This record gives sequence, C-alpha cells and structure tokens, in this order.
Amino acid sequence: MAELASLPIPTMDWHSQDTPQAFKKFKAWYEFYFSGPLKEKSEEQMSYLFICSGDDGIELPSMWALSAVEKKKLDTYWTRFENYSSPMSNFQLSRYKLRTLKQEPGTTVDSFVKKIWILVEECRFTSPDEHIIDALIFGSNSKCTQTKPLDKDATLMLDTALDIAQTEEVTSN
Repeated sequence: MAELASLPIPTMDWHSQDTPQAFKKFKAWYEFYFSGPLKEKSEEQMSYLFICSGDDGIELPSMWALSAVEKKKLDTYWTRFENYSSPMSNFQLSRYKLRTLKQEPGTTVDSFVKKIWILVEECRFTSPDEHIIDALIFGSNSKCTQTKPLDKDATLMLDTALDIAQTEEVTSN
C-alpha cells in the first residue's frame, strides 16, 4: 500500500443510500488505480480488492458457494459484489422518481442534471435525451429554464437545453 501513500484509497460504502452508484464509483476508482499507479501489481489485485471493500467485502464471499477456480478469478468477486449491491431493477420506480424530481433550492444545475442522468439510466429509455430535457424543464426551480426551451421547436437538443439552464444559473446569481 506504500504505492498509495499520497493518494486517497478507494473504499466501498456498502451502507450508502445509493449502493449501486457507490459500487460503480468504487469499481471505477479501483480500476483507475490498477491501470495507473498499481499497474505492476496485477497479481495482488484480489488482495487490494478485499482491503478496499471493507468488512462487508471480506465477509460476503464466505456466504457464496464458490468453486476453487471461481475463487481465483477477480471477475467472480466483481460480479458477485455488483449483484449484491444492485437490488432488482424496478424501472417503473425510477421513472416515478424521475417524473417527480424537483431541483432543490441551492442545488446547482450540474448537480441536478447528474441526478437526472442517473435516474434516466435506470429507466431504460430508448431516447434518454428527450427524457433528460423533460426532467430539466419540469423539475427546474428556474422559470426561465422551464419556459425558454419551450420556445424552441422540435429540434431542441440536450446540449441547447443544458446551455439554457446553465446560462440562466450563472446570470441569475
């Protein structure tokens, strides 16, 4: 772990309110480390995974019936951890959350759009950009962000809607 002395160590928060998202972040950080500062440590990846995954990450494999071959594969643990952290997908619930999502006072447009992106991903839409634009218009706390995109024709693109919202945020402060 001396290689990581000056870097923050990725840790998994198994008790996060959004465990699937916490797991995605954890895995992304972990993969960055092993494609960067720990590139030469490929044999130790499983040990680092257990260290970074905390008590729950160490205890979970004891509940799984793994063959000797599976126990030696890093992918086995990634798949099992992901399955554990991701509850059964309920895209209708995600769609409900998306339709009722409102921008809280003090929340930046970028933070609000990030929440929208996460929900849209869970919703399994075939045209996600349209739904992101809708959620931005319906959920924004800015009247200008809600009405100005409505002045555009059917060719309104996501980039334009985001520009409108971000410009409004900057100019209203």
